[in-house]
Amino acid sequence: MDTIGPDGILDTIGRPERERCILIGQSQAVYRGEIATVYSTLHVWIKEPGLRLAKEVVGAVVDAVSLMPRSRGSISMPTTSRLPISA
Repeated sequence: MDTIGPDGILDTIGRPERERCILIGQSQAVYRGEIATVYSTLHVWIKEPGLRLAKEVVGAVVDAVSLMPRSRGSISMPTTSRLPISA
């Protein structure tokens, strides 16, 4: 099983040189008092015909984000997290 590791998640613009990566695009923070909700566009790049692997990556991202704790203060994911992708 292949993965996209932390080095494959980039905050940059343009077309990536990697065959598999996630680019963090435009973001917007909406503040309600002391609480902020951040909306970000993620661009999933997979070099293959079709969308099967890209959909698997999006599913893994959704699963990873929904497992994060929801509490006041900063929230972070371990830098060793890897997103699994079927080959």
